[in-house]
Amino acid sequence: MQLREDFLGTTFLNIPEMNAIKQLFARGRTGVVFIGETKHKIGSILNSLIDEPPFERLLGLFKALQMMATTDDYESLNASGFAVEVNPQDKVRMEAIYHHVEHNFQRVIPLEEVAQLINMTVPAFCRYFKKLTNRTFTQMVNEFRITYASRLLQDEHMSIAAISFESGFNNLSHFNKQFRQITGVSPREYRKNLRKLVN
Repeated sequence: MQLREDFLGTTFLNIPEMNAIKQLFARGRTGVVFIGETKHKIGSILNSLIDEPPFERLLGLFKALQMMATTDDYESLNASGFAVEVNPQDKVRMEAIYHHVEHNFQRVIPLEEVAQLINMTVPAFCRYFKKLTNRTFTQMVNEFRITYASRLLQDEHMSIAAISFESGFNNLSHFNKQFRQITGVSPREYRKNLRKLVN
């Protein structure tokens, strides 16, 4: 689902009742992925909106946004929204890692390359990254790629195979698997749902 912050006007988010959702949009600029049971609850609400009339669809959207805004079951996708408390040295390292991924996720990023970026051996880097983010470096790169792919799926003229390769995946089957794992639906279902929401 794609929407602008001012989709209800430029002042609506300033009312007190919208404060949590306003903060959600601020976090969302850095990229956010929802996890655990909350991810499934949000997905269920959003999927149900497809068959709702316009007013009920809007109410359901607010319900989903409020759930996103108030849950702790989320992780940020880059360092400017980093959710883990880190010391200054770690923050500098993580910013360098995320910046590198942001600009190179469309190609293969060898572990040796990113480890060298922060002057670590590969084993030390893998332990370090896992400790700070609670996920592997590969998982984080895939999240960047799927976020990018979800935007490309808005373009009806691009095939899913083309989107897969454009997003950095060299294998369509792997792309489909990762997309479903992160979003809860296949790329084809995601595009189909986009069409229904637009229409």
